Amino acid sequence: MSTIDNTIKATHSLNRLHLTQKKIELTQELELIKNGPDIRELEAEFISVAMDYSRRKGISSLAWKELGVSPEVLAKAGISPIGKPERRPRTNK
Repeated sequence: MSTIDNTIKATHSLNRLHLTQKKIELTQELELIKNGPDIRELEAEFISVAMDYSRRKGISSLAWKELGVSPEVLAKAGISPIGKPERRPRTNK
């Protein structure tokens, strides 16, 4: 970050603006990496959309598993082990 700070100080105003924004983004990304994402929040969002998405795009449970989605999360999303999303009653939020 000190390299970025030194570059920002020695740069034209417009470039300084862009470098400052980049520094903010890198700092936020670093914090996310350090703290990790909120898995519960990500799983809840996945569960709410995965079945419909899988149906529309023809995505099987095996494909999700290959990417690391657990069988438990797939079951909560209504995606059966044989790959076909099960019908799940819609809930109004």
